[in-house]
Amino acid sequence: MNIELTLDVMNHNGGPDIRLLYNGKCYYEGKLKNKGVNEINLNVPDFNLPGALVLEHYGKDIKRDTLIDSKGNILNDKGFSIMKIKIGTCELINEIFLFNLTTEDNVVIKKTNYVGFNGKYVVDIDHKNLQAWHNSLQKFLFQAFEQYDYIKFKDEILQGESCEVDY
Repeated sequence: MNIELTLDVMNHNGGPDIRLLYNGKCYYEGKLKNKGVNEINLNVPDFNLPGALVLEHYGKDIKRDTLIDSKGNILNDKGFSIMKIKIGTCELINEIFLFNLTTEDNVVIKKTNYVGFNGKYVVDIDHKNLQAWHNSLQKFLFQAFEQYDYIKFKDEILQGESCEVDY
């Protein structure tokens, strides 16, 4: 099975060290040195379902590897944003926010695609069929979004006033 990852890297102090594992077996280990978009392609010959894809960030020292200004704003960091994960033909973009990052201190960070702490971002594939799993994620996302209401939107924008436009 081919697995492709698109990561947007912040490379303060040389860039983040990462491991990519599937079902506990390491398929990539290295430092992401190039700032900006990086693509990693993995061939996982023993891809079995259910399974777990783990993106592990390690070796970061927060005091040394995060550059902040006098107001506490982060100027540069040793971390990365997960932009896309493609497993076979299944692309995860918005679905990325459904998974959690668990830091090495066991703090769970939900609804994020940014991996800026040492820890593990786990994509849990809890189905025996990859397409069924992907479809269930998309269905969940669709149901989680609030139904668009034009009347409510118009009232919020116009605040009860009317607006006519001549063309």
